[in-house]
Amino acid sequence: MQIKNLILIAAIACCGTAGAASQGESGTRESLIEAKLVAGNHESLFETEMLDRWSVGIDCSWLHRKVVMAGGDKQTLDARVASAYIGLDPLSWLMIYGTAGATQSRWSDEDDYAVAEFKWSAGLRANWWHVDIADPAFMAGQLSFRSNIEFTKFQSDADMDWQEFYADLTANYEVFVNSIRATDRYPYSVVWYLGPAASKLSGSVNGLDFSEETAVGAVAGADLYLAPNLAFGAQVQYFGTTSYSGSLRYHF
Repeated sequence: MQIKNLILIAAIACCGTAGAASQGESGTRESLIEAKLVAGNHESLFETEMLDRWSVGIDCSWLHRKVVMAGGDKQTLDARVASAYIGLDPLSWLMIYGTAGATQSRWSDEDDYAVAEFKWSAGLRANWWHVDIADPAFMAGQLSFRSNIEFTKFQSDADMDWQEFYADLTANYEVFVNSIRATDRYPYSVVWYLGPAASKLSGSVNGLDFSEETAVGAVAGADLYLAPNLAFGAQVQYFGTTSYSGSLRYHF
């Protein structure tokens, strides 16, 4: 009887040792995995966990506008603009944004652009209404109406500066991927848009005021989404003459 008890006690001890060893190995593996996950990371003074309401990007534009000088003469203002972009979504349907960069300008009869100077802008974009369209299948997408309002301040060399109030209302049609398994295809979606636009551009050069000749025009463009939060954009504005712009956007 004593022998049987000793054998039973030994068996229990072995099982306990094996279980502890197994737990030890599991703990070691978890520790190694955790170490791998944090390897290369460093502590910082500040940390932000949620950036899902923010967007960043870059813009490049080529501006061509007919203006009327204070004396009645007409000129065409040409400008090259490059800027950085940051946006915030305070509401799901509303974005406020700002840009900062540099501008070079010239009159159309001049060969060289002036020295680049500071440019900034502030604006908002509102999505007013949308409806999903399922048929026909090859046109499945979303129709929406959106508006954009922006104030921009330009400066080009010490003797010339101008500002623009801009607003538009566009109809947008997005052709997107419906299947989750298809989201790795490129492009993820394409947005086409078109609508009326209004602009009030005015400024001065060497003390002589000027203002835009055509205040009502049109805007059209497309945004190509390579991923749900990464897009390349191209836009055309027409106010008697045609202006072009391109953009890159990343939404966190």
